[in-house]
Amino acid sequence: MSRIRSMVRTSGAASFAAALLMTGASAASASTDVAACPRPTPTVAPICVFDGADFTGLLENRLVWTPVLPADKNDKISSVINDSDYRLRVFEDDNYQGAWTEIGPHQSWVAPAEWDNRISGYFMY
Repeated sequence: MSRIRSMVRTSGAASFAAALLMTGASAASASTDVAACPRPTPTVAPICVFDGADFTGLLENRLVWTPVLPADKNDKISSVINDSDYRLRVFEDDNYQGAWTEIGPHQSWVAPAEWDNRISGYFMY
């Protein structure tokens, strides 16, 4: 009987661990792959913003406050890698206005449908 309980506990723990992994899909650990988020200088851990939802189509890779994205980058961000030690807040409107969401330090983020191609500015703190 104790052997059956042990098997059930082990199976339950594995299911619980798998469920935890699946719930973290929107904010996973940032990639340390230099190809995905290249560093502009060896000592600067950047923020990388991408046009593609799969971290492709690099638009920017730098640490900077950006109140208004240039026209060729505005409302085109679909994924972000925050490889810095700072929190990143992204805004739907210019000059840090409108709805916003945050991406923690060393996190990657894929925009859900309501945020895809909506970001107009961002800052770190």
